[in-house]
Amino acid sequence: MYLSGAVPLLVIENPTAATDRELVIFRDSFASSLAPLLLEGYAKITLIDIRYINSSLIGNYISFSNQDVLFLYNTLILNSSEMLK
Repeated sequence: MYLSGAVPLLVIENPTAATDRELVIFRDSFASSLAPLLLEGYAKITLIDIRYINSSLIGNYISFSNQDVLFLYNTLILNSSEMLK
């Protein structure tokens, strides 16, 4: 399953999760195919693509308290820092 495509912020929730854990994924488009596989272990997963959102705005959407954080980027993006805002 592939989620939405090129969006700056995407939240997916699992109402049947056995836990209240949350995961924040900083990602490129390929992580959209991985996120649903991780949903079994989390009540909420927030995907952030900093190619499409200014990093100074992220704090308006994420509290960064008691959440797991995962960075998933292709090496081509990491090696081209001008793509990241």
